[in-house]
Amino acid sequence: MSRSRLALHAAIGVAVSTICVVALLHSVDVALVGDTLRSAELAPLIAALAILLVAFWLRSWRYVVMFRPAARRRITVGWSFWTGAVGMLANNALPVRLGDLLRAIALARVARVSRVECTSAAVTERVFDVVGLAILTLILAPVMPESRVMSATIGVAAVIVAVAVLAVLVVAWAPGRRAREVFARIARALVPRHADRLMIGLENAVRGGHAVRNQGAALRAMGLTLVSWLVLGASAWAALRAVSPDPTWSAALVTLVFVNFAMAVPSTAAGLGVFEVAGVAALTAFGFDRETALSATVVIHALNIVPFIPLGLVGLAMLRGPRRTRDVQVTA
Repeated sequence: MSRSRLALHAAIGVAVSTICVVALLHSVDVALVGDTLRSAELAPLIAALAILLVAFWLRSWRYVVMFRPAARRRITVGWSFWTGAVGMLANNALPVRLGDLLRAIALARVARVSRVECTSAAVTERVFDVVGLAILTLILAPVMPESRVMSATIGVAAVIVAVAVLAVLVVAWAPGRRAREVFARIARALVPRHADRLMIGLENAVRGGHAVRNQGAALRAMGLTLVSWLVLGASAWAALRAVSPDPTWSAALVTLVFVNFAMAVPSTAAGLGVFEVAGVAALTAFGFDRETALSATVVIHALNIVPFIPLGLVGLAMLRGPRRTRDVQVTA
């Protein structure tokens, strides 16, 4: 992405986030929100944090699964965890999810795997996230309150799942060797001096998309994706429990769906404002008053930001040390 486009995206994000924050503050009793946050119970917050870290570990394991076996032998779940923490720290400070790219670069450095392959695996991981979230949405459809927003969310989820199924069929049946030959001919015709380099990049990208083309890896990755979403839902439920006496699992899971789909909307780093608007929309549909809904969403958002400040800094410190690829191996 060019600097001008990055600046434009950042400017739009700041504008959207500002509008969301101002609109929220004008729609709630700010003093009551503050009182609700100050009275939040500590035990559920600690539980929410612990559960969140379990989910993050599961996602670190899943990232390893994304790689072909030859590369996977060089990557530990531990390094995936710490580089992921660095990526989360960067995502919460930089626009357009640049942390995902930084994570891929960091993992490529410590594991001595191609940057293109690591980046391709990161992109594949995000695809699994979106599809897994869409599947979860369709599962939750029967318990969602009736509203236009809920119906639209279900419709979007259905389209995502349908496209994913079609893509899987195309990838599974695509003649890979023939496609490579066609790509090589086009590259040699258009940029003969760089054709070999482009072919190497293509091969690395295909390797990074191993979980899409390999049935076993795809099933493991999707299984870990769905489990991690459910664990994140448990973390959201515990966070809701900190500010509300009797939250439901369906409210927590639907809130999780809304705030994560909202991350597709341009906003500042960490989705400030957009995250809160989505959370309030979900929780008020389940009968929460706006002040409690905003308080709960702020708590959930904070849990996705604050822990990754120290974890990300530790990860950065580890990356500054000597390159190591022989840590305790965790097969996936």
